[in-house]
Amino acid sequence: TNGRSDGVLPMMRVFNNVARYVNQGGKRPGAYALYLEPWHADIFEFLDARKNTGAEEKRARDLFPAL
Repeated sequence: TNGRSDGVLPMMRVFNNVARYVNQGGKRPGAYALYLEPWHADIFEFLDARKNTGAEEKRARDLFPAL
């Protein structure tokens, strides 16, 4: 269809919202580890999503990104 992807960040935000909603009986928060290949075009955006500074719509602070 010649569609164009919005990148990994929108999906990371979905997972982040789910992680905030899910918990282990109120004893500990939900956790997600996301992995991305180092050669991926969105690698810097992926790694920056965990930073404490910057626009909230570009952040996913409750996830654990990994390579």
